[in-house]
Amino acid sequence: MEQGNGYSIPMDPGRFFSNRAFDMRSIDRSIAEHIHLLLITAREEFEFDRDFGCEVWEMDFETQYTSAAWGDQVAKGIQSRLAVYEKRLTGITVMCEPGQAEFSRKEGEQVASRLKRKLTVRLTARIASTNEPFRFEDSVFMSPFSLD
Repeated sequence: MEQGNGYSIPMDPGRFFSNRAFDMRSIDRSIAEHIHLLLITAREEFEFDRDFGCEVWEMDFETQYTSAAWGDQVAKGIQSRLAVYEKRLTGITVMCEPGQAEFSRKEGEQVASRLKRKLTVRLTARIASTNEPFRFEDSVFMSPFSLD
């Protein structure tokens, strides 16, 4: 178990009840896991805090923006969510790059291809407690389209 000053996600309640302690992670890894959780959670999905989550899922099928403008709009939304939900970071800058990825799957004798919308999120910031630089990159896949 890696020792640190941040909790691991997902938390293991079984471990807590047997050892009276949750797994700990380095601050960098704990922040990265928390950001990932924020990115994959739609707003109003988390029952205990309806504001927790990310606008990515509300803008998934948005058509009024160009790809670059959509990425900029999503980046602003993520940055505002991080300002509220990740107080361990300061000076947060978020960049989002929309793209696509193709996945193939064999179905019987045929190979079916699917195209999915891909959002790559990159951010830079500083860890508030140490002023050390923090970098994060993650990709989220959404909107499956079939290329059969």
